[in-house]
Amino acid sequence: METTDVIIVGAGPSGLALALALSYYKVRSVILEKNRDICQDPRGIALAGDSHRIMELLGISSSKLSEFGQTLKAIHFHRDSFNNKPFLSVDSYSDYHNQSLPGATLILQPRLEEELRSLLQSSAYTQLRTECAVTSCREGVDSMEVSFTTSDGASTDLRGKYLVGADGKRGIVRKAVLQPRGVEQVEGKIHYAAKWVAANLRITIPTPKSHPYFPLWKLGYKPEEVWDIFWPEGFQFEYELTSDTFWDEAEKDALKQLEARMEPHLTIPAARLRHHGIKPQRPVRFPWDCVEVLRCAPAYFSHRVANQWSHNRTILIGDAAHVFPPFGAQGIANGIRDSHALSWRLALLCDESLCTRLSLQPHKLLDDWALERRKGVDDAMTMTMRNGLLLSNKSGYIAAFLSVLGSVFGYLPRLRDCIARRALMDNDGYAGLDRGFFLADQHGAGKTAQIWVKMADGTVLLSDHIFWKSASILTVLVLGSVTAQEASELKEVIDSGDLPPNILAENVVILRGDESPCDSVTAPWISELFPCRSDDLEKRGVALLRGYDPASFRRRFHSSTRYVLVRPDFVVFSQAKSIEELAGQFGQAKKLVAQK
Repeated sequence: METTDVIIVGAGPSGLALALALSYYKVRSVILEKNRDICQDPRGIALAGDSHRIMELLGISSSKLSEFGQTLKAIHFHRDSFNNKPFLSVDSYSDYHNQSLPGATLILQPRLEEELRSLLQSSAYTQLRTECAVTSCREGVDSMEVSFTTSDGASTDLRGKYLVGADGKRGIVRKAVLQPRGVEQVEGKIHYAAKWVAANLRITIPTPKSHPYFPLWKLGYKPEEVWDIFWPEGFQFEYELTSDTFWDEAEKDALKQLEARMEPHLTIPAARLRHHGIKPQRPVRFPWDCVEVLRCAPAYFSHRVANQWSHNRTILIGDAAHVFPPFGAQGIANGIRDSHALSWRLALLCDESLCTRLSLQPHKLLDDWALERRKGVDDAMTMTMRNGLLLSNKSGYIAAFLSVLGSVFGYLPRLRDCIARRALMDNDGYAGLDRGFFLADQHGAGKTAQIWVKMADGTVLLSDHIFWKSASILTVLVLGSVTAQEASELKEVIDSGDLPPNILAENVVILRGDESPCDSVTAPWISELFPCRSDDLEKRGVALLRGYDPASFRRRFHSSTRYVLVRPDFVVFSQAKSIEELAGQFGQAKKLVAQK
């Protein structure tokens, strides 16, 4: 029987991201996907938060994202019509996340999957097999076996050390392996269940040639100006009360109801269309024949989370583990976070010699992963429902208050940025959990910021790459320059820690405060980094978000912290004031991975 390390069922963003991350650790994987081609339904339409950081590490940079996506600069909340002035606008182009990357990007999911598949083709450690329908899954003593049929109808078996279900909420992995053991998707932390009309539209810009009688041509409008008026920039949320019979009618004729629903959005009062002192005689409606409806159907959305994310050697990620409402951009983002955090744990568990040497406990590592990710999902749902409360706001008084508040903040940008940063910055990470792979009592569990740094050889890169490229689950970070004596003591402690390089990186990262050559210590196991100043980056052609702050990285740690143990998924394992304290944390890390 053919064997591999990890069998992944489902080639959506979560499954593809996991395979890419595993290949970085040289862990073999096979992805089984029942369909041959990528589904062209847009489905997920956005990436949010630190999923941009993960995409960057996997090989899809922000510049690559811009080829099939659009950076979201603002989110607007409207009443009645998105052509009305929003009662609240939220800036999403500032670096409130302290990650040096956009906070949100509108994407086409099919193009994202194409890019991920393209990256897989260059990997020697993973295979994507399409038109492979899984028919059964079986547990072995120390393995998982999967049977599947190929496009020619032949039945094939595959054995792996672990099986990962990335095949959606109705996937066979949960149903075949975990559901008989009581695993199911149950209501999440916050109740949400609603029916929407899901519509995908392709809009064509009208021109004087295609629509010679369109009234705005006489006023001197150009096609691009018409586009900007009727389809404003940014992401638009709109709330409108509907009749009790709306959904019944939508079930009968969704397309007809969609056109009626879009009518107020596509019609602009004459008074708002004054151009060169002239206005049209009546309201102007955007031509409906310029709106191609690719899909339109009622859809039911809810928030549900698996009551158990893993059992023995079977694991659930992405929509197989959790589903979200459609207005928070958290579906793809949380699936990618699942994959990123799972990858280094599976890399440890698939190393048989390491498992034997350290007596690694699979259930402990996977239980901690599930516990951390459940908190991540709960936090994401809380943020999603903040949007939901604004989206479903029925009170004109609240809308008016928020509108006035937004205007006031326009005159107080520092206060606005301070409030927005506190609301959007996800520096807490997994703080508040009783357990996980971190030392909470030694200032672990938080999340690092990301800044642009320059290495000693002049290379400029994002700081996440430093901790990712070590291929270890812990890297020592020193805050500030070191003396030769301190470097020697640090090397001695690392060597005596008895932690293999896939647990503790042999390379030490030193974050300097300046580029002065004094007190600089050079050694093959030391990487010196210098925070890049904004003016230097601009000279190099790096586009910076508003509010980029190179000091944000240091501020994520306590003022007395000298040493930090950093995980590859941006999480702080621990902070230490002295080398002696750091040495003790090495021992605690070893106990955590082997703890029963």
